[in-house]
Amino acid sequence: MAKLNPTKNSLPEDARKQLVEHLNERLATLIDLQLQSKQLHWTLRSPHFIALHELLDELVDDVSGYADLVAERAAQLGGIADGTLATVTSKSVLDDLKAKNISTEDLLLIITDALGKAGGVMRESIDWTDDLNDAATSDIFTEITRGLDAWLWKFEAHQGK
Repeated sequence: MAKLNPTKNSLPEDARKQLVEHLNERLATLIDLQLQSKQLHWTLRSPHFIALHELLDELVDDVSGYADLVAERAAQLGGIADGTLATVTSKSVLDDLKAKNISTEDLLLIITDALGKAGGVMRESIDWTDDLNDAATSDIFTEITRGLDAWLWKFEAHQGK
């Protein structure tokens, strides 16, 4: 674990180190989700193009905000946010996405899978951070999970589910 920056944050140093590492893992998934959503936005070929294109833009904006929350929390705990390409590639839980033209059906399968996986690991993080007595970080993961669940619902509605 990396050395922490000085802070008067009252959480124990060992807990803060674990939290920063965990936050960076979740940051990787959020950055990957943001990039994959933008890739899908660029490559959609569909009669439903405009509706899904605009919906993906909104998703990208929201996920960017979630990533900022996570990155800033890592800094608040004395850590350094790590959103580098190497970290995103190695730590994201999402499946790789290939650059190609994408149909409505394929887009909906890919994005609902990605949102489900991202939401699942964020949900796991709620309890994990709570076990370290960090209600503030747990609350961030609760907010993100609530948002990702809402996005999943919106895209599943397009599938008729």
